Amino acid sequence: MYPPVFEYISASSLPETLDLLVTHGAEAKVLAGGQSLIPLMKLRLVRPTMLIDINGLKELRYIKRDSEGLAIGALTRLADIEAAQLEPGYEILKDSVKVIADPQVRHLGTIGGNCAHGDPGNDLPAVLIALNAVYRLQSKRGTREVAARDFYNAPFETALRPTELLTEIRIPRWGVKSSGAYVKLKRRVGDYAIAAVAVQVELSENGIIRRAGIAYTNLGPTPIAGDAVAHAIEGERGLDDALATAEGAVAKVGLKPSSDLRGPDWYKLEMAKVLTVRALKTAIQRAMER
Repeated sequence: MYPPVFEYISASSLPETLDLLVTHGAEAKVLAGGQSLIPLMKLRLVRPTMLIDINGLKELRYIKRDSEGLAIGALTRLADIEAAQLEPGYEILKDSVKVIADPQVRHLGTIGGNCAHGDPGNDLPAVLIALNAVYRLQSKRGTREVAARDFYNAPFETALRPTELLTEIRIPRWGVKSSGAYVKLKRRVGDYAIAAVAVQVELSENGIIRRAGIAYTNLGPTPIAGDAVAHAIEGERGLDDALATAEGAVAKVGLKPSSDLRGPDWYKLEMAKVLTVRALKTAIQRAMER
């Protein structure tokens, strides 16, 4: 199927992009990598009258490190993150990017597109919720910041306004003994997750879990923060106790998977427990090695 007729313009600057968003409003869609948008247009599930191509905005393609953590430009390709020499503690980013689709998609797909699209099956939103990331949204009226955990309202519905562009993702710096892991269950390579979990932990010098961030992919209409699990394991010492506590707390998260071709809801809930334990084990072991 072919998409309906639409206008196309290649924006040459951020100000021009923001002007175009004001002019066309909700009738416009922003084209970055296009790996999620174009298939929806072909199915006529999305019908923009204007397509704004921002691939010329090179100033939005970067990974910067500073005293506060990481700043990643929204146009940064997934392959850029996969190839980047990230400092220890951000292993979860590599885990998640390398299980997204295939190399061709990762060389076109962008972190901004993956996050702004609002697809509950996309992998990076849960990772960024676990990392306590903040999205920087820019419009002609100025810039505002929205925590990743507050960005997703419903399937394909986000806090992004029609006149705004997601320009940057900011990931705070965690403690010295911190790390994370992303574990994804899928039917085949490159597929959407049956279920997936992102875990980030920070340990004290004596091995106590000081802080944790946990979130789930494709186990509800939006990525779901696993605060019940994170709070339950904070203060735990020892790997076995932490894993047992985490498994028991998953039921309190409020996961809402739907039965579909990838499996029944009860199976996905059971897999959420298994994946939580696996991701937490890897995250703790990585943090202990730092």
